[in-house]
Amino acid sequence: MPVGSTGLANGGSGSIRLWAISDLHITHQANRAALDDMPVHADDWLILAGDVGDRPEHLEHALRVLTPRFRQIVWVPGNHDLWTLLNGKDGLRGVPHY
Repeated sequence: MPVGSTGLANGGSGSIRLWAISDLHITHQANRAALDDMPVHADDWLILAGDVGDRPEHLEHALRVLTPRFRQIVWVPGNHDLWTLLNGKDGLRGVPHY
């Protein structure tokens, strides 16, 4: 039986929704503001799928905002998350970038 189908896995409310968002690119102020205004879905899961931003700080900000609003967050990095080098300061790419 799927999680939530009996209402037991989420305190009895009866359903858990799975949300997915991608390409937030929070380097753009309007996108960051939209992220900051996202409503609470305390019983639901969120797939945060790729291209949150260009720097680890962007991911940290997104997770700081989203984690209290969802029961579970699943992050799937995108090409911007892994391969973008702004000014080449840390010199790291891919998974070591985080």
